[in-house]
Amino acid sequence: MFADNQRYPERNPSGPVLWLGHRRIITDYLLARRETVLHIMDAHYTSAATMTPGAQPQADGTLIYPA
Repeated sequence: MFADNQRYPERNPSGPVLWLGHRRIITDYLLARRETVLHIMDAHYTSAATMTPGAQPQADGTLIYPA
């Protein structure tokens, strides 16, 4: 809970829960290295991950996310 005079933290652009953004960044790095990443939807269904739109892989292996 925040006091009235405190600023609220920025929301993560990938979702309201911090770990969702981290999971997205890790997924993008794996995909940039041509690894297969699957989202486990339930016990019987997975879907192939895709890179975040706008993510720009760099020659040095890093990713840039434009504002």
